[in-house]
Amino acid sequence: MPILNSQFTPDTTIILLKGVECDAMNNTYWGCFSTPEEQYNFYMKNFENQKITYDNYTYQRANGVVLVDGAFDDLRTYNYMMYRNKKTGNGAKWIYCFITSIAYVSDNVTSIQFETDVMQTWRFEIEKDILPSFVAYEHRELWYYNEEGTRLPCINTQPENIEIGDNLVCRRNANIESAQADISYIIITMSQHFNQADSASLEHGVPTQLFHYIFPFDATTGEGISSQFKVLKQGTGEYSITPFSTIYDLIRTDENFVNKCSSIIVTNALYGLRTEYAGTYKRVIAKQGYNVVNEGDYTFLRPSSLPLNSVYYNDNAGSVEREYTNPFDILLNLNFLKETKLMFSPFSFSVLSNMNGTSKVYQHELFDDLTNIRFLIVGSIDTSKVDYIPENYKVKKQEIYANNSLNGMNDAFEDGYELSLPIVSDYTAVLMQTSKNSMNVGVSNTIRTNETSMRIASATGQAMSQQTGIQNAMRSQMTANNNMLNSQLTGIQNQVANVGMWSGLAGSLGSAAGNLLTGNLGGAVGSLIGGFANVSNTAAQMQANNLTMQAQNANAMNNASLQNNANSQITAVQNALRNTTTKYQAETNIQNAIESYQAKIHDANATADSIVSGGSNIYRVISLGLQTPILFIYTPTDEYIERASQVFNVRGYSTNLTKKPNLHTRQYWNYIQTVKVNMKGGDIDPQDLEKIKRCLDNGVTLWHTKDICDYTKNNRPLNDPHNNDKFGNRKGDI
Repeated sequence: MPILNSQFTPDTTIILLKGVECDAMNNTYWGCFSTPEEQYNFYMKNFENQKITYDNYTYQRANGVVLVDGAFDDLRTYNYMMYRNKKTGNGAKWIYCFITSIAYVSDNVTSIQFETDVMQTWRFEIEKDILPSFVAYEHRELWYYNEEGTRLPCINTQPENIEIGDNLVCRRNANIESAQADISYIIITMSQHFNQADSASLEHGVPTQLFHYIFPFDATTGEGISSQFKVLKQGTGEYSITPFSTIYDLIRTDENFVNKCSSIIVTNALYGLRTEYAGTYKRVIAKQGYNVVNEGDYTFLRPSSLPLNSVYYNDNAGSVEREYTNPFDILLNLNFLKETKLMFSPFSFSVLSNMNGTSKVYQHELFDDLTNIRFLIVGSIDTSKVDYIPENYKVKKQEIYANNSLNGMNDAFEDGYELSLPIVSDYTAVLMQTSKNSMNVGVSNTIRTNETSMRIASATGQAMSQQTGIQNAMRSQMTANNNMLNSQLTGIQNQVANVGMWSGLAGSLGSAAGNLLTGNLGGAVGSLIGGFANVSNTAAQMQANNLTMQAQNANAMNNASLQNNANSQITAVQNALRNTTTKYQAETNIQNAIESYQAKIHDANATADSIVSGGSNIYRVISLGLQTPILFIYTPTDEYIERASQVFNVRGYSTNLTKKPNLHTRQYWNYIQTVKVNMKGGDIDPQDLEKIKRCLDNGVTLWHTKDICDYTKNNRPLNDPHNNDKFGNRKGDI
């Protein structure tokens, strides 16, 4: 029979239950019922075969001891109690209690000590009276829908005291696909135009004396290397660009262009160029920043004078866009994760790498639009380096076009890997180019010198000939005079013998001497002969002797003159010999110069071509498909992913936010831990209210199923993701 309390009329019902799995502070039933009636029925239904009901007990006080009928051994496994004081206190309200101890009183009476289960007792008051509070941990919403209607993971990056291990694994890698449609660009830098002009010009708004020539090519097929590539210059038409192989041969072998090339680089993107498919082939679209030009026999794509910061693109919708990569949806690869928080740092992040020692980490949560992770590609004509600027990283998406690409420059990835082709110069062409003029001048000088020598020799010969003629004429005249003198002197000697002829000799001798002095031999002889008539024999003989001596002297002078003439002839012969020698020497010099020139040409042909620039390991880059950097997605290992998932599954995420706690947003359980929770408490016993606050601040799991602590269930969110924001808050919670 029931133990009666005489103070009150017996109207209390006590129900003992066993197998109830909730406990005093950590786990409680919550979402299994939505009204007090449903709450009562929940216990009655689920513990129907494990309950004992006692009616007509006197008023039952909270947190006390009750004596009930029943043997200790029969009741010792019961762990939960319900009671209701029908006519007092809260009327028909059921009070739920934990049985804290069971004691033997007698064979048929057992003492039960109990403590109010404040979470169950005040279940509906708690839900009504709880106010926005600082929430340390709770089960957050996992998904939301953006304005475009795309389902995305909610962002929560509050620190978690969870070990993720030292080793991360790559879940996926993919090339950053450029809008170039697999097109790369070879850029040749020359010190002169291919029409051999070398005047300074503007390229992309910058004065330069170096000239850049652009050759698009498809690295996957080789199209554009040895064949013409199509370029569409809007407003003017489509052009075929001279094949790169043709120009490459020119700068290697043509003496007009060797040593005029300073670099040949390869880049995967050029700002201001994009590629489209035109039927069966690809073509490059060149906008304001580029021109198609003809130089000599060749057609080139070259930078215009227009600055690059004025180059824009207009899409079909009319909005202004710059050239971007194709979208790369990073979340598609992370669907294997049970908890969306694992999609963000520090549990998951992306690394952009050029596979040559340069990389940059990007945090997924800092992208404003996770459906459209894109990079602005900025390339330059003077380097292979390309900047990859994240489109909407650390900046609102709508601010991209208003503030241009500089918004993301601080977080740009610079692919500092230089890609260049070797530059080989044909040695013969180099020699012809660098020595041709000097060799030509040497030959011309030799010819000119020989011609001058020949002219001098000719003039000298003519002069010598004239001198010889004069001397010969003089010798002939002197010979004739000497012969006449000898003949006349013989006559003088014959006349001296005639004695009677001396009388006029003295006067005749005077006249003869005068004539001799003047060279008039005939006059001298005549004077002498005429003078013999007036002198004596002795005087005549003396005069004859003088005359003979003078005649001999004249003969000696004549002989000296003849010797001088001989010397002159010898000199002329020697001069003629020197002239001949000079001529032969000149001819030899010419031949030597020609042969020396030809020898240098032969030496050049036998000399290996020189490598001006060895280039980089571009063949490795192209063969491995590394023209563009690779985006790697890293997470912890499966072991640590599973550990973190279990933690998040049990107690939710670090929240650190003032809001209304999530009490029933998951299918099977909600965990909540607050800091100094705020509650009205108007309908709750003050002592119980303090216990409730301690329970919430210490952390409690609200179960929406009978199977408490069964964490194997798929505890999916209940709320429509359309009502969530990107940070996992529901409308009205904050």
